[in-house]
Amino acid sequence: MSILSANIIYSETRAESKNLGKVDKGVGCGVVGCKNPAVRSLSRTEMGGSGLSIGGEGRRVYLCHDHYKTWKKATKKSKSLERTRW
Repeated sequence: MSILSANIIYSETRAESKNLGKVDKGVGCGVVGCKNPAVRSLSRTEMGGSGLSIGGEGRRVYLCHDHYKTWKKATKKSKSLERTRW
């Protein structure tokens, strides 16, 4: 096997293994009443204090673009305070 054919085989297997997460597989948003597809996943502990009502169980929460943006804005100040403590 030449180096060129080995690189082609390697690049093909990397492209196939790209879609491993639930977000890539098409899981929906975890906020109650939202039917949009998820674009991000967060742990349930990170969701604390965001004000979003999350349904279901499990360690991960999946958010659509709009709810991720809401979470990001809601936790911006607490993250800033956390960084200053370093």
